Amino acid sequence: MESGSAQGGHLVEGVKDVVVSAEPGFREELGRLRAGAALARRRDVDMSRVRRRLSKGLVSDAFWKDLASRCQTCGGCSFVCPACSCFNIVDLPQSATAGERQRQWDSCAFSGFTRVAGGHNPSAAKVARIQRRLIHKLDRSRHEPGGSPCVGCGRCTAACPGEIDMASVITRICEDGGAS
Repeated sequence: MESGSAQGGHLVEGVKDVVVSAEPGFREELGRLRAGAALARRRDVDMSRVRRRLSKGLVSDAFWKDLASRCQTCGGCSFVCPACSCFNIVDLPQSATAGERQRQWDSCAFSGFTRVAGGHNPSAAKVARIQRRLIHKLDRSRHEPGGSPCVGCGRCTAACPGEIDMASVITRICEDGGAS
């Protein structure tokens, strides 16, 4: 065990009777693992290029269709995202003469999210919802100052049963506009 502080050293000292020595070669393997992890975390992505490609419509239809075919429309990506704020307002009856208005979490991945009065839904197709969600995540800067609301935490990737990996999505858009 290693500690990085005096407090950590005190904790290590307190458990030294249950800790065994590392196998020979452990430090070398630890160094290799740390170097590999640092390389995997390193992403040199030009987000201005991603935003430019998205805003000019330079992402292929096949790319959006591929993502839509993998999306399970579960909303997991939205519900674990620290930057998502989609919600719906519902009126719940409490009695014949009273009710309660509630704000509930929602997901822009759901088919009813953009449905308006009269039943019209500008994003009824799953491919349109995926496209709108990712453009919103990666190119909100054209609507709001401050850039992309995607913080790069990877929670959406971990939650996605369709294995839609945001880092890969960004890389593909940046490199070739999602062309297959």
